[in-house]
Amino acid sequence: MGTADPPRVNADDVVGVEDTSDRVSTRQALLRIAAHGILGALVLTGFTKFTSAGFDAQVRQFPRQVATEKPQVVVIGNSMAREGVDAPMLSEALERRVTKLTVDGSMSAFWYVCIKNVIAAGWPVGAPQADGSRLRKKPEAVVLCFRDQHLTAPTFMLTGSSALAALSLAHPDGEPVLDELAMKPALGPVKYAAFKYWPLFRARESAQLVTNRRFLNRVLSPLLGLEKRALAAAFYDVLSDRNMDHERINEVVVAGTSLRDLASLDFAANVEQSFLPPICDELEAAGVRLVVVRMKRLRTARGFEPPEELSQYARDLQAYVEGRGGIYLDYSTDLRVPLDWFGVGDHFHAEGRRGFTKILGEELAPLLERPR
Repeated sequence: MGTADPPRVNADDVVGVEDTSDRVSTRQALLRIAAHGILGALVLTGFTKFTSAGFDAQVRQFPRQVATEKPQVVVIGNSMAREGVDAPMLSEALERRVTKLTVDGSMSAFWYVCIKNVIAAGWPVGAPQADGSRLRKKPEAVVLCFRDQHLTAPTFMLTGSSALAALSLAHPDGEPVLDELAMKPALGPVKYAAFKYWPLFRARESAQLVTNRRFLNRVLSPLLGLEKRALAAAFYDVLSDRNMDHERINEVVVAGTSLRDLASLDFAANVEQSFLPPICDELEAAGVRLVVVRMKRLRTARGFEPPEELSQYARDLQAYVEGRGGIYLDYSTDLRVPLDWFGVGDHFHAEGRRGFTKILGEELAPLLERPR
């Protein structure tokens, strides 16, 4: 005798029972999405604000630094200028106030914006005029330190922090010359738009710097009982490249500085697509003299013979700068700058910095006295 199948129940026949499982699941999902969206917005806003005091904020202090120090000569460049020129020593040699505005890894895109919006713009002096404007004082000269053909390579190393540095000093109304010569070609349309219009994208360049700084200042400084400057100096002394194997680093640096792109050494073919003409235009309009200083590299100090194309580039550059009323000083092959002045990479150590600054000051001082 078989067992009868249990009666089948049609859901449509059940009265008074409501299935809410789908509705609850949907409601929870929507609430979770909303919560994540709000949390994400708060985190991203906080992250952007947290990093706003980072790398680009340091660069934005340059106008205030110039207005405070009121220099007669401004030295600009990258880490080669930072490590290669002793500002107080140069000031004494020139008998003029000297200020350094340097950004590690920066190239001609940043130098152009810095010259245009900081040096050529000057700083306000005196009481406001009847129309509310104020007279502006400007330096007598700007000393631009660079290597090789980098002065006419507008997109070279224009990534990350160097692009951020250039944008940090950009005029609120825009920088069409910067955009057309460097930002758009180097970054491409998507990254260019992100850098220019999305603060969070720019903030990522500052995140590590700000995190390190705040950890030092807010955690280690009170914990160790050290002032912020003393702690920063100790941190740099221990973890900087001073304590690394200099010889191994220098071998890597020399190996990575070969001149493979000979087309970039054609000065005539590259100058009009570079920042050099607008730099000269801005300084000429402001009445500021341009001093171009071509620095010596470690590879040359070790006996590297520059190709004829680079030597011709230097001659053409000198003719152009002097033709625009500037001063050209080339130490790229100068035997007075010996190998033992170099520390890590292309950077001078303290003795080399003093030696080079002495040479620079002695040669530049009489040249600044000459009429343009």
